[in-house]
Amino acid sequence: MLHNLSFVEDPTRVFRAIRFEQRFGFTIGKLTGGLIDNAVRMNFFKRLSGKRVFTELKLLLAEENPPAAFRRLDDFKLLQAIHPSICYNNELAKIFASIREVLVWYTLLFMGDIHKKWVVYFLALFRYLNNPESVREICNRLELTPQDQRIFQKERIQADRCLKYLERHIPVKNSLLAGQLSPFKIELVLYLMAVTSKKKIKQHISHYLTHLRHIQINLTGKDLKRMKIPPGPIYRQIFEAVLGAKLDGEITSPQEEIELARQLGKQGSL
Repeated sequence: MLHNLSFVEDPTRVFRAIRFEQRFGFTIGKLTGGLIDNAVRMNFFKRLSGKRVFTELKLLLAEENPPAAFRRLDDFKLLQAIHPSICYNNELAKIFASIREVLVWYTLLFMGDIHKKWVVYFLALFRYLNNPESVREICNRLELTPQDQRIFQKERIQADRCLKYLERHIPVKNSLLAGQLSPFKIELVLYLMAVTSKKKIKQHISHYLTHLRHIQINLTGKDLKRMKIPPGPIYRQIFEAVLGAKLDGEITSPQEEIELARQLGKQGSL
């Protein structure tokens, strides 16, 4: 039961109200909306700890329709209360809608790996802001861990560069595609699939997620030792070359892996 001081006593109730509004399909009434507006004007949300705000945002982004919930946060100027640079306009809404489609698609694949939905949405939010200082301020405001801050401030930029590279090299060979995407966490790959405007790249990333990233070689270090190849950096080079050939369909059997490795070993360096 809400009363006039509900959002003053605990401003996080606003996030929960919006979350339940979207989940159960009702509309926040005028009286409740007025109480939220008053709480925002009185800056009660800026008094909340970053961890509490972050927890509520993660819960909201775990719901079925985060884009609609973020629109409501913007309606009540709650995003600006987190940081003045955040504005949920049509461009960001379009990106969020694309993320939702990608996440639903990936979830239905039942791949078995765990991915953090909130990370994918935050990656898109920070891409849209395109301001390193604002990103740092938001990360600090929400008290994100150093690991999470690294994803948003460094790895996201590396992933964006990867996407630009792939978009310039359409069509992309399987080995090149896997080599570019394999260093990134699953959330970053899903983010790239959502934000690219090129259909071919979406298809390539989909192919990587559903097929390429699970392909492995049978060749082992023991096989290379039996070929009298001295251990060293060349082992990694041979493994990468054999995997690339398998990804590109140039070899298909364990015996062909052995033969290719033997040829590469005779060359001495790659």
